[in-house]
Amino acid sequence: MTNTRKFLPTAALLGSLLLLAACKLTTNGNSLPSGPSGGNSAEYLFVSSQDTVWSYSVDSTTGALGAATAVSGPHVSEGMVANPAGSYLYVSDSINDEVNVYSVSSSGVLNPISGSPYAVGTVPSGNSMVAAAGLAVDSTGTYLYAADYQNNAIAGFSITGSTGALTSLGTPVVNAGGPAHIVIDSTNNYLYTSDYNSGVVGGVTAYTLNSSNGVLTPVPGFSPFTTVGDGGPFGLATTGGFLYVGESLANSVAQFSITNGTGGLLPITTAIASGNSPAGMAVTPNGKYLYVANANDTTISGYSVGSTGALTALSGSPFAASSNPYYLKIDPSGAFLYATNLSAGTITGFTINSSTGALTQFSGSPTSVGINPTSLAVVAVSQ
Repeated sequence: MTNTRKFLPTAALLGSLLLLAACKLTTNGNSLPSGPSGGNSAEYLFVSSQDTVWSYSVDSTTGALGAATAVSGPHVSEGMVANPAGSYLYVSDSINDEVNVYSVSSSGVLNPISGSPYAVGTVPSGNSMVAAAGLAVDSTGTYLYAADYQNNAIAGFSITGSTGALTSLGTPVVNAGGPAHIVIDSTNNYLYTSDYNSGVVGGVTAYTLNSSNGVLTPVPGFSPFTTVGDGGPFGLATTGGFLYVGESLANSVAQFSITNGTGGLLPITTAIASGNSPAGMAVTPNGKYLYVANANDTTISGYSVGSTGALTALSGSPFAASSNPYYLKIDPSGAFLYATNLSAGTITGFTINSSTGALTQFSGSPTSVGINPTSLAVVAVSQ
């Protein structure tokens, strides 16, 4: 297999991601930001497809989606995340190496903010590859980080709470492994990137996150965290003191514990098998279940998370899904899971059995959502 990493070619509009096993490509597996504290709130699902960002209301009882509204968005987006208050939505423009910012109204309507979009890095002339990819916001809503795959860097921004505007933290941090996606751990002290070009199974770079200024510092002596094979590290998810990495070429999920005080990673056990070409990952808010979208076999794998962090396949897993599930998100209540289906142009919704973790597809699902849907977020908005 060639080691030339063509990261999500735009000529095929991400269609080639569905051939991960033949051509190395690279979820923002971030845990969902918590909803507004206190008062009443409503949930909205936001989805990016070709040149459009869609908004759907979420029925709190059934998870069903309401009628869609839409605004202009990036041609291709590999990352979407909201601030913890649910008042602003950040969407990566993966071709122009930018971040688009939208205000979120109480009815889920999106409006671009003044100053948007914000540059992440420099786009080489004639670029047709993904640059800005995964996004992450820290738990305080103070900082946003963007994986800049093509420029081998992590860009950091401070967030103005009253407007959602971004201000660069300065020179991006170098990441030679080709960062694809980002997660921040539950302590808000450590940031991890899946390094698609690292050439190692479960290749991840770890950083300490300085809460006073947002500066990232590589964890010394630990990164990347494995040294053999070539698994195509892509999706990321974290819960408690554990980190999980989807290996898109090895068809498995690497499992790590996070060392408190250093941010270093230690393998919990050997990688556990997934379906064909694991892509997006999501973990329930209570940390009980982890789900992985298998982009090349139309299934979603489900696992229980043990007390040691070790994963166990759920009964009935993998669960049937629509064509080419790509990215996943779970609503803040932990009751519903949504998957974008890249080639089908749809979203599939599932209820999550709180006792067993089993997925059951909604009646009436999947829902049409435009061409090549990719990133998504479920946000609780104050009413």
